[in-house]
Amino acid sequence: MAAKLEGGAYLSSFVDAVLEKLSPILEDDDFVLEGSDSALELLGRLERSLFDVGSVLDDAELKQFSDKKVKKWLVDLQDALYKADDLLDELATRAATATQRSSAINVIEKTVATLESVVKRKGYLRLLPKESAKMDISSWRIPSTSLVVSTDIFGRDQDKENIIKLLLDDTCDVGSPVTVIPIVGMGGIGKTTLAQLVYSDVKVVGKFDTRAWVCVAENPDPVNVTKTIIGAIDSCPASITMESEFWLLGQQLECLRVLSFKYIFLKSLPDSVGELIYLRYLNLSFTLIETLSESICKLCNLQTLKLRKCLRLKMLPSCMQDLLNLCHLDIRGASRLKEMPKGMSKLKHLNFLSDYIVSEQEENGMRELGTLDNLHGSFCISNLENVKNSGEALKAKMGNKKHINTLKLKWVPDGDIDDIGIERDILDKLQPHENLNKLSIKGYPGERFPDWLGFSCYSNMTKLSLDCCMNCCELPSLGQLPSLQHLEFSDLDRLDKIGLEFYNKNNGSFQQETPFKSLETLKIEYMYCWREWHFPDEILSIRNCPVLSGDLPAHLPALEEFTIDRCSELACSLPRAPKLQQLYLESSPVFTNNGEPQKLVISETQLAQSVLEYLPHIQPPSVQCLEIKDCRSAISISADYLPSSLQYLRISDCSKLTFLDQLQHKSLREIYVEGCDSLKLLPLGDFPNLKKLMISKCQSMECVVVPQALPSLQYLSISECPSLVSLPALTLTVPQLEELHICDCPEINCFAEEFLPPSLKTLEVTKCQKLASWITSKGLQSEGLTHLWLGPCFDVKSFPREALILSNFPNLETLDCKGLHHLTSLKSLAITDCEKLENITEQHLLASIEHIYIGEECPLSREVAEKYPEINCKIGEGGIALAEAVHGSAPDIAGKNSANPTALLLSGVSILCHLNLHDKVDQIQNAILDTIAEGKYRTADLGGKAKTTEFTNAIIDHL
Repeated sequence: MAAKLEGGAYLSSFVDAVLEKLSPILEDDDFVLEGSDSALELLGRLERSLFDVGSVLDDAELKQFSDKKVKKWLVDLQDALYKADDLLDELATRAATATQRSSAINVIEKTVATLESVVKRKGYLRLLPKESAKMDISSWRIPSTSLVVSTDIFGRDQDKENIIKLLLDDTCDVGSPVTVIPIVGMGGIGKTTLAQLVYSDVKVVGKFDTRAWVCVAENPDPVNVTKTIIGAIDSCPASITMESEFWLLGQQLECLRVLSFKYIFLKSLPDSVGELIYLRYLNLSFTLIETLSESICKLCNLQTLKLRKCLRLKMLPSCMQDLLNLCHLDIRGASRLKEMPKGMSKLKHLNFLSDYIVSEQEENGMRELGTLDNLHGSFCISNLENVKNSGEALKAKMGNKKHINTLKLKWVPDGDIDDIGIERDILDKLQPHENLNKLSIKGYPGERFPDWLGFSCYSNMTKLSLDCCMNCCELPSLGQLPSLQHLEFSDLDRLDKIGLEFYNKNNGSFQQETPFKSLETLKIEYMYCWREWHFPDEILSIRNCPVLSGDLPAHLPALEEFTIDRCSELACSLPRAPKLQQLYLESSPVFTNNGEPQKLVISETQLAQSVLEYLPHIQPPSVQCLEIKDCRSAISISADYLPSSLQYLRISDCSKLTFLDQLQHKSLREIYVEGCDSLKLLPLGDFPNLKKLMISKCQSMECVVVPQALPSLQYLSISECPSLVSLPALTLTVPQLEELHICDCPEINCFAEEFLPPSLKTLEVTKCQKLASWITSKGLQSEGLTHLWLGPCFDVKSFPREALILSNFPNLETLDCKGLHHLTSLKSLAITDCEKLENITEQHLLASIEHIYIGEECPLSREVAEKYPEINCKIGEGGIALAEAVHGSAPDIAGKNSANPTALLLSGVSILCHLNLHDKVDQIQNAILDTIAEGKYRTADLGGKAKTTEFTNAIIDHL
């Protein structure tokens, strides 16, 4: 395809373009030029030469690869065509500006002679007309075009969408001036067809202002590829673009067709820019330019002027009406512009105008838009507060502009409005053509919208946005827009109710057509007075509506994503939504239904009860951990609310928590209840797999009701419950209990039985004066107890037959150790802060005891050391050391071998430090630090993927 690139394919189109420029000059009887008769004769010779050469280009295309003379001829022909094209441009420009050039006849004669000389050589090269040329199909292939019948193409939809996604992604290759998306594969599999589908797609057409289709060879010449691409954009490839510094092709600057300073730190253009009379394309986007020279208005051939994001530009040239060939004017983001130049209505060739800024003067007001019916794509009208009446608005003839697909109408928020009442009439007269796809209205000062916004004839409308309409007190009826997919409201300050009229209610009943049948996204933000509403669909977002109350719709069958944020008064039932995939409350994800096990958090919301009632409807059940915290509204929990997949339940700081019935669950493994002041009893039913139960800081808790055994419970902790008066019979209800912690429950005065579960290994009773007194007076029976902590006990003076490890018994005088014989597994005995303890009644301690620790303040210390020499006895100064890892129980990763054991290891290090084993402390600490620094074995919280065992083994290896 190199031949097509370098010869016929490009030059044939070039010849056609030159002929197209020449024809109107020859046909124009009013064309005036010095020496007109001679000039017209010369131009006739030019036309004949063009026709003559066009017939042999295909043959030259084939022969250039085997004949260097033919290739040289094509290069010379191209140069001659450039000169002819420049000549015709100059003639047209001089005619448009009514200027003459004294030497014009000489220039024409020289240009025609050059082309005739080149054309004459075709005979010497034996180039044949098109019908006689023999084609060598091995050297080229038929050039492709952008035309494709997409209805005949199957199986490429996903490939097409993937490529389009890359094309539309503005962040892709953002640092590169040129982005290339290759489509590779063997011949015949449809690469060209796929490119044609992408090229013609409506999203691509809407995204790019300029598109060009160029068929490139297997081994193309880069310079000629460049020329061809530019030639596809414009009829002549003589151009320069400073945004791609390699684009200079050696032509004189005065012949420029394309000039770009995009992203260049340019503050101004010289007046000499007006001398570039052939210029078709000028791009000053993203520059620092502040003013545009009036000489730009001399560029009568200019077709495209881009001024996007020229943030410092304050004014457009006043004579822009002279740019009669201007087709494309882009001023998006030029935010300092205050108005348009006068006479814009004369630019009848405009097919893209990004923005029109309305002035108060008639010469650059709304009437100037009346003749611009050929506008395409996106169009924004701003400063509409300057329109004084509906008659001015009507002069814009917006209904005639059938090619506009996106329309933005903007008023300056809080601008000066003489009469709010006429604003509805003004907007009514701005009714666009029914081909519109997207509509955005911002700052509209009227109280109500015109009816046309909801007309079903807008069958192409897919997106509608209403923003900062401060006086709006009623929404338009939008339910019958058949294709509406995305709907957005924000900052409608006076709107307090969305009623049935929103659905397009007629005579008290809805039309047969389902309202909002295509809606996918609904976004509502910053509605500070909104109080009442009913509305369905797939994505529902309600944000920053602090006084919104009332009910949501009961059933939203298509709802997939639901967000409620900063709506402090909204306390209602959630809708039934069988397709719901994501639920967000207060900017936090409550759950994401992706089929994987997950943790669900309900926090700081009035909707906690509604979310709980909704949980059983989540399909498939995937919630393993449920946390309810910091909820001040009333919450009543029923066993029916808990998903069957639930394993961990944590409730904290819910001041109005109650239980509707007896809790029971087959899969639940841990329950944690903290800071729920209103809770008086915890009714526990059938929990066959419950292993851990923790109750803390429940000020009103009086009892824990356990009518049947909890066969798997191993850990029970109750703390800071000042009203709790009794515990269930532990031996019967928790037969497998291994740890029991009771702290700061001053009203508990006894256990229900003297015999504790035989499985109990650890018992801690602290700050429970009544229970401690009962224990010291009644004693305990527990064969498996290995760790015991009791204290403080200020009224204990004598220890009975049952022995305990003692701390903070300031009045204890005698230790009766007979009861210790029941503690057959006891290995360690510690006695601290017992300043009056000086008597021990037992001659022989338990054979199982290996270590005794006695605080130095205890008078018994010396006696024990002398009396029991066979036992390792340590006399200390500071009492017992207790170290523990302080962090959450992490129920969501329990049993998964993924927790970080560092805190637990360091708590052991603290004990070693207390025992003055500092060399061991240093060894372990260094091993932990070295393992983390090495980075090979880190748990997930440290940014790695190692299991708990792998992390621990790595620490051991560093010891």
